[in-house]
Amino acid sequence: MVGGLYEQGDIRRDKGFTIFYIGINIGAFLSSLIVGYVGEVHGWHYGFGLAGIGMLLGQLVYMVGQKHLTHVGNLLTKTENPEEKKSITNHLQKLK
Repeated sequence: MVGGLYEQGDIRRDKGFTIFYIGINIGAFLSSLIVGYVGEVHGWHYGFGLAGIGMLLGQLVYMVGQKHLTHVGNLLTKTENPEEKKSITNHLQKLK
């Protein structure tokens, strides 16, 4: 989806991927520390509950911001070009 936000050759494209990957890595690092700490100190039910709350918040942010992503990640089957449709359906057929 990040690649669909910017056109090919746009100078912001690389920065968008960098921000995305840094966000993923920081989130993974901090969540393991925070959930591990809460699990050790207060109990693992609370630690994993905190992880579930974090995932729920992430899903809510995605759903609220989805209106800004309507043009990103569209299915290729929505194309009007008959040659592209045929090419797509040929790739999706079951191999014999």
